[in-house]
Amino acid sequence: MRARDINTPDPATGLRPEPAIGSITQFESTGRSTRDSLNVNIGYAIPRRQMNLGMNYTLARFLNDADNATQLPVNSYKPDLEWGPSSQDIRHRVQANLFLPPLFGVRAALNGLVYSVRIAVQHHDRARRQPRSRHQRSAARRDRS
Repeated sequence: MRARDINTPDPATGLRPEPAIGSITQFESTGRSTRDSLNVNIGYAIPRRQMNLGMNYTLARFLNDADNATQLPVNSYKPDLEWGPSSQDIRHRVQANLFLPPLFGVRAALNGLVYSVRIAVQHHDRARRQPRSRHQRSAARRDRS
């Protein structure tokens, strides 16, 4: 799902299709996304001590053109230009689990996200000395993929 303003001013004339009305948000099922991932799971058990150790590693890439259904594109006439890394794009993820033997009738389990990094880079337009728009950043990211 994604949203689009169907009463956006025309880029050539600057006029809205319905000048008496402001923005009209239309929700569509035309949004798209793709996720590629490689998962590696390793487990080790010591049955005599009732201990289990597990580790998961995920290498992934998640691309989309809208992070949520209410996000409007920069250019409603060309919403497909928003294609790029999702806000949920976490390239490397490592998770560990440790199950300990019962102590006083209670079994302890420890698990958690050990390592997850997401790096965001703010690109600047050197001529104007200001940050680029999201549209320009999306196009730059698409060219690198």
